[in-house]
Amino acid sequence: MPISMIQYLKNIVFGLGIVFLCVVVSFTSAAFDIKDEMSSSAIGNDSRHKIDLYIISTTTLNNGSVKINFEDDFDFSGMLSSDVTMSGGDVVWGTPSLDLLNDIILFPFVGDLDSTDGLLEVTLGSVNYINNPIVEGIYEIILTTHATSDGSGSFMEYKDMKVSINRNVVVSATVPQVMVFNVDGLAVGENVNGELTNVVTDGSNVNFGILLGAGDRIGGQELTVSTNASGGYSVTMQYDHALKSGVYTISDWIGTNNSPTSWAAPTGTPNGYFGYTTNDANLQTSPINRFISNKWAGSWDSPLEIMYHNGPTQGTTQNIGLARVGFRVQVTDFQESGTYSSVVTYVCTPTF
Repeated sequence: MPISMIQYLKNIVFGLGIVFLCVVVSFTSAAFDIKDEMSSSAIGNDSRHKIDLYIISTTTLNNGSVKINFEDDFDFSGMLSSDVTMSGGDVVWGTPSLDLLNDIILFPFVGDLDSTDGLLEVTLGSVNYINNPIVEGIYEIILTTHATSDGSGSFMEYKDMKVSINRNVVVSATVPQVMVFNVDGLAVGENVNGELTNVVTDGSNVNFGILLGAGDRIGGQELTVSTNASGGYSVTMQYDHALKSGVYTISDWIGTNNSPTSWAAPTGTPNGYFGYTTNDANLQTSPINRFISNKWAGSWDSPLEIMYHNGPTQGTTQNIGLARVGFRVQVTDFQESGTYSSVVTYVCTPTF
C-alpha cells in the first residue's frame, strides 16, 4: 500500500543595486588648514558643501570679510543668502551676500579675526544646493580674507582648494532567492512526535505492508527546508483521496488539522483508521503547537499546514526548517481485504 510523495520546489533570482556617493576632501595649504566635504561629487548633481577652516595668521583683521569664489562651471542660480551660513570664532558674522553672476559668496564680520578664533564652519546649501559642473575634472574653490566688509581690496590670506567632480561609483550585487525542499525516509525505530516508526520509508514511498487485525503501523518522513526567504516558508500536505481499495476505504482518523487528538484503536465501527501527525511545534495558525503530545489528524483532502517558519533557515534545527511527519494506519479483523493506496502531495511555499 504505497503512499507517493511529490515535492514542489521554487527558485527565483533578483538583483540589488547599491549606490555610493563620493566625498571630496581638499588639500591643506600653509596659509589655512581647510577641508571641504561635499554631499555629492557627481557631475551635474546638487551638492551641499561643508567647509571647516582655521585661521593660522597672527595678523588681526578688524571688521573684515571672508570671500569664497567658485569656478564658473558651478551653478549658483537657485541659491539664496539663507542657504549659506558661517559660524565660529569670537566675531559676529553679518548677513552673507551672493554674487550669482560670478559665483561668489561673501561673509562680513564685526570684531577681530585671527589665529586665536579656532575652527570656523561654513555651510553652503540649506534648502537649495550648489549644482556641480557637468564635465568631469578638477575644479578650484578660492577662499580669501579681506580687511574690508565688502571683500574689496587685496586679500590678506589666500587658499586655493581643489575638488574632483566625477561620476558616481555604482556597486551592485546579486543575491539569488533560494529555497530547497527535501523529503527523506526514516528507518524503523525513529521517533515521530512521540511514536516510534515500525516500517521503513523513503522519500517517495510509505509502505505499511500486510495489515492484520489490531496491527498498528507507523511510518514517517523527514522534511527539510533551506531558504533565504525573509518571510520564511510554509509547507502543506494533501491527499488525492482517502486510503482506499476500489469501493472500500480505511476511514480517516477523527482528529482534524485544527484540532488533532490522541490516537485510539478502532473497535469495530469503523473497522480502521488512517491519519497523520507532525512534530513541528511552531505552526503558523493557532494553536501553533497543537500536534504536540502525540496528537493525530485525518481528512486531508485540501492543503493543510504541517510545517512553518517565519524567517530564513538552513534546514538543520527542529521547528526551524526541520520537521518529521508521521503516517499511521490501524485496522480490525473486519476491514475489507484489498490493496489500499493514496497519493500525497507536499507543497512548500517561500515568502521572499
